[in-house]
Amino acid sequence: MSLLLRNGVLIDGAGRDGRRGDVLVVGEGIAEVGLFRPPEDVRVIDCTGWVVSPGFIDAHSHSDLQVLEDRREKVRQGVTTEVVGNCGFSPYPAPEDPRPLRAFANGIFCGDENWGWPSAKAYLEAAARSPVVNVASLVGHGSLRIAVAGHRLGPLTARETDRLEGLLEEALAGGACGLSTGLMYAPGSSAPPKELERLCRIVARHEKIYATHMRSYASGLLAAVDEQLELARRTGCRLQISHFQAAA
Repeated sequence: MSLLLRNGVLIDGAGRDGRRGDVLVVGEGIAEVGLFRPPEDVRVIDCTGWVVSPGFIDAHSHSDLQVLEDRREKVRQGVTTEVVGNCGFSPYPAPEDPRPLRAFANGIFCGDENWGWPSAKAYLEAAARSPVVNVASLVGHGSLRIAVAGHRLGPLTARETDRLEGLLEEALAGGACGLSTGLMYAPGSSAPPKELERLCRIVARHEKIYATHMRSYASGLLAAVDEQLELARRTGCRLQISHFQAAA
């Protein structure tokens, strides 16, 4: 099936000014953009007065469960890809008894008592069946700690640390696009810097992203930023600071 989006203002994301033109879609791909003679047997949508652009990416979403449903709120705003698993919260890896993970994350996910995936691979396979948006997922540091040590605070044992690193390796190999931390939220808030450094070295080796909700955005803001910049320098991981703001 072919579709012609005719006479829209084309914004391609490359920084150029919008220009009037057409977009020809053939099957699931864009075949031609600009001013051209379209095929005769094509469905036409008149886009006069409308902007035609690539779908937006919501780079910080907590719709980890909602993306699995037939929810249209985001796509009606132009969002076609959501990055979930932020701030240390991901719906995997769920322990054999998923209740501790649900107790940890339901306040963020607005979930019920019927979710939890054993791995990034299992979650992303479910997300791939989403009828609405594309999904990229970070694995949450808090969720990893819940799987290893429940809600217990403080440093992990050597054996627990090995398991934590193994679960991170598995998640990244299974399709997670990186690691997120929520260092204002227990149990991640109790993680010592050495634990974060070891995890970020794994992220760097996989050439993926480390996204952090830092320890403070108020009086401790500068120290929190310094901690994350130094962590990125030492490990070579790519760093994204979430909610880059100052709170009074």
